[in-house]
Amino acid sequence: MLSGNCFPLFLWRKQVDVQEKLRQTLEEIAASQGLFLVEVKFFRHGGTLQIKVIVDKNGGILLIDCAKVSKALSKYIEEAQILDSNFSIEVSSPGIDRKFVTIDDFIRCIGKKIKVACNQPINGETEFCGTITDAVGVQIQLLLDSDQELTLNLNNIEKAKLEIGWKK
Repeated sequence: MLSGNCFPLFLWRKQVDVQEKLRQTLEEIAASQGLFLVEVKFFRHGGTLQIKVIVDKNGGILLIDCAKVSKALSKYIEEAQILDSNFSIEVSSPGIDRKFVTIDDFIRCIGKKIKVACNQPINGETEFCGTITDAVGVQIQLLLDSDQELTLNLNNIEKAKLEIGWKK
């Protein structure tokens, strides 16, 4: 007998398989429209599966881009009959102050200024602000505001996001 806190293993595996298939399909949908998938999250709200999708493209995302991704994913789900419950899809841009998660986030922003907080101090400092000059493998190169070069390991980055300079 299963307790109230236990989720049957076969149902969990099915859920993971469905989520992975949806993630792969979203990557294909995004790529076909000149976009890239930044993140996808799955969660339940009441009896409805919520699918939150974040996409982006060089030069920024438009509302029409989000609508096209939503429509294509909805069509795929209905035609493939991949979900057996109610669902809703929310597609959005990463936003101006989004956090960097993967090396691809840094690669897309080469030439842009970022603010970085590190897990471990480098030369006694844990926060840096500079322009991304390169990002390869797990290494990010920054040209700091002080004109010094700094190499950061992705594993040492606790938080990174674009530095927004507001004009007065």
